[in-house]
Amino acid sequence: MKTESRNPAARELKKHKARTGNSLFGAFDVAVAGNKVFVAGFEDGLIIFDLFHPPPPSLTIRRTGPSTVTVSWPATATNFVLQQNTNSVSSINWSNITSGIQNDGTTKSLVVNPASGTRFYRLMIP
Repeated sequence: MKTESRNPAARELKKHKARTGNSLFGAFDVAVAGNKVFVAGFEDGLIIFDLFHPPPPSLTIRRTGPSTVTVSWPATATNFVLQQNTNSVSSINWSNITSGIQNDGTTKSLVVNPASGTRFYRLMIP
């Protein structure tokens, strides 16, 4: 029976070995700070792992007028890009929306006056 480590640093080191073939034996220093694990090794230099990824921000879509909706998300989501698709959620044809986005310091928002048809929105880290 396989057991999975509850230690996030151990899981990340195991993923690194699977990806690179290097087990990081010979690491001479390991440090954990916040969300990061720093591993200094003889051959690899310094390798930095993320222990966890924060959950993505919530995307809110709300009717704001008879023919408009507002798409909004927290302004603190600085690494995320709003994307739109007219095909389906599972389609690969997503495009970045770069114009018309307002930022009041708390919330980023886009007012949409949808034409006929369906549109899908998502936040992605490029």
